[in-house]
Amino acid sequence: MEVYLTKINGVFIPTHDSDYEKVKAIPNKSEVKVKITIPRNSGYHKKFFAMLRLVIDNMPDKFAIYRNEDLLLDELKMQTGHVELRESLGGKAYFRPASISFANMDQKEFETFFHNCLDVVIKYFLPNMKEEEILQELINFY
Repeated sequence: MEVYLTKINGVFIPTHDSDYEKVKAIPNKSEVKVKITIPRNSGYHKKFFAMLRLVIDNMPDKFAIYRNEDLLLDELKMQTGHVELRESLGGKAYFRPASISFANMDQKEFETFFHNCLDVVIKYFLPNMKEEEILQELINFY
């Protein structure tokens, strides 16, 4: 069972009526195990993809290989260490970019990933821009 809870004055309460009904169905004095994650903010997700678009539209020509969102995203994942270690049939180890899907990362993890990517963007792709400038530009994008 999955429910959304909102913390108010130090107490978690069901967020939606459907969540309330699920919690209400649990018998009193039942012990439950809870894994707390902060759901992803879809606006933050849009902000991230706006950053990819900003980079693609403004990066130096020497990075033409990354001229689409998928290629740039994979490179940012590799540069930030957001990878999975795999092994080929021949036993050779290799890294593959990991998923950033809503199911795989909560909001806190995604914010960390976003800021790590922003550091890479500033270092390699947009070295003439400051973090504050990029963040201000992103406000206009989404």
